[in-house]
Amino acid sequence: MVVFLDMDGVLADFAGVVASLFGRPKSEVESHGDRVHEALGATKQEFWGVIDAAGPEWWEFMKPYPWTGRLIEACRRAGDTYVVSSPPKRCVGAGSGKMAWLSRFAPQVYKDRKFFLGTDKHLLAAHGRVLVDDDAEKCAAFVAAGGQAALFPQPWNIGGLPAGDAQERLLEGIEQRGEFNGRLR
Repeated sequence: MVVFLDMDGVLADFAGVVASLFGRPKSEVESHGDRVHEALGATKQEFWGVIDAAGPEWWEFMKPYPWTGRLIEACRRAGDTYVVSSPPKRCVGAGSGKMAWLSRFAPQVYKDRKFFLGTDKHLLAAHGRVLVDDDAEKCAAFVAAGGQAALFPQPWNIGGLPAGDAQERLLEGIEQRGEFNGRLR
């Protein structure tokens, strides 16, 4: 089995750094998902412009979630594991910032060169490959292209509900049985 772990929203707390940058509560950012710019009173262009102006360091210093190390190790035991991330087209320094993040918070992944940067995650799909992502559309595209996917529970993809219990069930399934609960077929 080959496992592809998404970075922002699965391993790195994108919502937390957005909230900090814009001076808003994290819960407000989390509840809006891909439409967070609207909650912040900005257009998409303005939203990404502020992030781009923050530079590559903004991406490098995103906090890892408390479960990040545990999730990476559980996936590595289940199969060959890669981190895959989609740097926004509007943010020039995002790619280098994300590489620096991997070097800092997932050093073995970085050292082993087990990462991909790109927006078309579905091109990695095949039989025996699983994508773990917080974006339902990316999961569906991966499945449509012949892979399997597990939607990583977050408030923005489960109707604003607390995601802690669902995250723990997914982690336990991977750790104990190498199963990706919530799998889309």
